[in-house]
Amino acid sequence: MNKQTKLEQAIEILTANNQQEIIKIINKLDEEKKKKLVNQVLELDFEELNKLYSKVNESIIKKDQKIEHVKHTDKDKMTDEQKVKYSNIGERIIKNGEYAVVTMAGGQGTRLGHKGPKGTFKLEVEPEPKYLFQILAENLEDANRKYGITLNWYIMTSTENREATENCFKEHNYFGYNKDHIKFFNQGNLPLMFTNGKLVLDKDYSFLLISSYTTGISHISLENILKLKFPNQKIETGENCLPITENNLILPCGIYGKITKN
Repeated sequence: MNKQTKLEQAIEILTANNQQEIIKIINKLDEEKKKKLVNQVLELDFEELNKLYSKVNESIIKKDQKIEHVKHTDKDKMTDEQKVKYSNIGERIIKNGEYAVVTMAGGQGTRLGHKGPKGTFKLEVEPEPKYLFQILAENLEDANRKYGITLNWYIMTSTENREATENCFKEHNYFGYNKDHIKFFNQGNLPLMFTNGKLVLDKDYSFLLISSYTTGISHISLENILKLKFPNQKIETGENCLPITENNLILPCGIYGKITKN
């Protein structure tokens, strides 16, 4: 039995997901553009994509949903004994290596008038100018000295700024931070779709991709971090979403991660 070529695999996937228009376009492209688009097809998670699309017109309004304050403890109202207790818990977690730092650095410095990743923007501070990444690294080093460890630092980049971000760290010797404790990973991307579920192509005949989230950390980010930390294990992540209210208020959602040893 002959092994399927990448093109044959891509066509089979597109056919199964009702994307025949993309097949017609692939057959008209030159080899370079065809190869790029085929690779994109093979990398797409159509199961996740179809699941998201199926929820577009799903009604999740709950008229009887009651919004209440999230339970919390006001630090200013804590006793000195409580503050010491919880500080010790936090310190123990950090010293045991159960705590890591994640920097969301997928954006560009456009609004700062800077060409390049936001973290490579240099601030005019005293006694000398410093990059934003440099300031973060120095703050983490202060914590490392305080707790006698080296914190793992995960830096989320985008497809567009990954190379420039890594080059900045290399050119500045990782701003003095232990490079073995710095891991870069890309934010998740999803292809744009028309309202009829058909995929959108860009001017160069590749899928038009956008960030699958705009801020904060999503379960996709968590999955990428866990894959870096546990490369040979089965990783499962997801979201626990709360319903949208009648007034279209978007309520918070939680994320979870599960690791299964092979």
